[in-house]
Amino acid sequence: MVARSTQLVTTSGLNATYNTVSASDTFSPGSILHVKNTSGSSCTVSLIPAQTFDGLSLPNKTVSVPATTGERFIKIPNDSLYRNTDGLVEVQFSVQTNVSAAVISD
Repeated sequence: MVARSTQLVTTSGLNATYNTVSASDTFSPGSILHVKNTSGSSCTVSLIPAQTFDGLSLPNKTVSVPATTGERFIKIPNDSLYRNTDGLVEVQFSVQTNVSAAVISD
């Protein structure tokens, strides 16, 4: 699992850096994840709740990124239900080859 750094958007603009995703990465709550998929398969991005509710596991929030030229902007939840003990949010990717992401915030 890799903790990804958030890149700040300023009035001067941002030339975002995209990194290949891992099976599981962590991100800062409240940031925006921009996922690009150039693989031949769609990629399911899963936001993993870190907490339970009344003793029950909560379902993952999933977003599908289409194959080949797919892109999605995904808001990383700022809710405590998603925060791990380190304060970050775990995100899992069903496909890693030819899938990259940038994490941005203002």
